Amino acid sequence: MGWFVRRIDLELDLPTPTMAQNETLLRALASILSMCPNLSIFASHAHPGPSFDDTYVLYLPDGLLAHLFRPNNALKRVDWSANNFIPFCSSLHHSPHLRVLNLHSFTGMPITWLDPSVSLPHLDTLVLNEDPRWLQADILSTWHLPSLQTLRLELSPDFGSDRFLRVHGHHLTTLSLHTPVSARPFHSIAHYCSYTPNVESLFFQLHHPPSFALFPPLPSTNYNYNVATPQQGQLHLQGHQPLPLPPPPPPPPSTQTLSNLKMIGIQGLLHFRGRSFDDGEEEQLHRHLTAMVRSRARMPQLKIIRLVDFDPESWKSEERTAREVARWQRWQLRWEMLGVRWEDREGMLMRVPDALLELLERRDLDDEEIYSDEEMAVDEELEGFSDYLSMSSTSGMWD
Repeated sequence: MGWFVRRIDLELDLPTPTMAQNETLLRALASILSMCPNLSIFASHAHPGPSFDDTYVLYLPDGLLAHLFRPNNALKRVDWSANNFIPFCSSLHHSPHLRVLNLHSFTGMPITWLDPSVSLPHLDTLVLNEDPRWLQADILSTWHLPSLQTLRLELSPDFGSDRFLRVHGHHLTTLSLHTPVSARPFHSIAHYCSYTPNVESLFFQLHHPPSFALFPPLPSTNYNYNVATPQQGQLHLQGHQPLPLPPPPPPPPSTQTLSNLKMIGIQGLLHFRGRSFDDGEEEQLHRHLTAMVRSRARMPQLKIIRLVDFDPESWKSEERTAREVARWQRWQLRWEMLGVRWEDREGMLMRVPDALLELLERRDLDDEEIYSDEEMAVDEELEGFSDYLSMSSTSGMWD
């Protein structure tokens, strides 16, 4: 049956395994892999701890790599969670057909440096953790990735992907930014976009600071990785061999136009059920949308804004306020006038149900009761919007 196996998902739940258990586990996994010559997807969801700790507890020992990455393997996707990063990367040359690589669970400082000669000619999708403590982005900046198009970046308040994005950013057509909850500030969305001038699809999370339209100047790079004194033309990471300095920096965001951007996806709308958003999500969403309207001229090809987690069934709540319904309806009209589809998670056009629009008929609210000053200012900036709004009202769109 192993001949027909195409995917293996590895789950381990051994909090304190003994050495004997680890050896048994390794033999069993090696035997399974040896019987699956056509394996194309290997997803490890094992404990993301180190390859050994103070008591030599092995989670995914290096010995398993030879069985997974045997010569002439058929692997096309690998998700890896153990922290033997350097041995893992050293095995990748056996997988020339690899298309998807997920490295975001590596959370350990590499013990030794890697010969920067990894070449994955067909890799088009990469998941990467930019935390500078783990050096992932720096190491991968030396790799040959000519087909890379999609990057999911696990962000860090300590911006750590400058080198990688300077080398590979111009190849990217899809950029997905995943922002952990932190009290510390993150770089703006525009900062990351300044490295990816050819991006066509951009995804970010609702709680990311809504500075999309501000286009702040690109700060000077500070390689805060315990850097030794560099020689001209080289960057030294203490304990590692020198790397060439990256290419010149990209244009500052203040001069940037995302001329190829066609779609923006906003993730994180998880609390829409009930009376309103939790934890200020509604205001955060409106700030993002306002910023995007003001950046519209910098995104001339934008056609879709998708609320990736928005469940249309959420509209069935009977506790929506008239103010909330009016604000959502106004955004529907703004994007409609601008020729941009405003979509839910299914890719369907966002429409406020008629039953909820009746709330607007029952309450005669002034604009000042519904919209913030910033939203009112946006409406004034949209040339022709007041006429469009009036036409929509007379044609029954508000009925």
